[in-house]
Amino acid sequence: MAARLGLVVYGRNNFTHAPGAGSHHQLMGYTCDLEPPASGPGLRQAVPPETALDCEGCGLCREACPTGAIPDDDRFVLKAGRCLTFLNESTDPWPEWLPSSTHHALIGCLICQEACPMNRGRLRYEDLQPAFGVEETAWLLGSAEATRAVDPLLEAIKAKFEAVGLPGYETTAGRNLAVCLAARRAVQAAPGGVL
Repeated sequence: MAARLGLVVYGRNNFTHAPGAGSHHQLMGYTCDLEPPASGPGLRQAVPPETALDCEGCGLCREACPTGAIPDDDRFVLKAGRCLTFLNESTDPWPEWLPSSTHHALIGCLICQEACPMNRGRLRYEDLQPAFGVEETAWLLGSAEATRAVDPLLEAIKAKFEAVGLPGYETTAGRNLAVCLAARRAVQAAPGGVL
């Protein structure tokens, strides 16, 4: 809807980019029961979605993508089934084609957004609070036994995910944390610390 209103343009990585904000924005819609004006200032007509001019001839997001989700042919639509963000949010087993070195984030990925020149100087990392304690982390990494569903730690873990705007992630966070830790251990064990 925002693209059809001309508020944002699409990047090659299929994220929308807003002027002065890059892809780091949150679009929100509001409704009311007022009749819209028939004409006048502020009335927007639908426009065709556009691709950002900055994307022409760039390809940095495609080159940075660790899973090949951004095609290099005429296809514009992201190969969603290859996107690490999509895979991180799934409860399915990891695909066999996915290299273990790819894992670097508990949720999401952001590599294509970090590489994008339209985001230069706009990405900011913050320590989120509340943090998980040792027992909670061990719980997340534990087996998915049915008895865990009544564990008192589960409510505390759920509350922490909700506090940072990620309700429901307790089901995939442990799975993702385990592969991130394994990838980090593999890098540390490799000669020169490089995999």
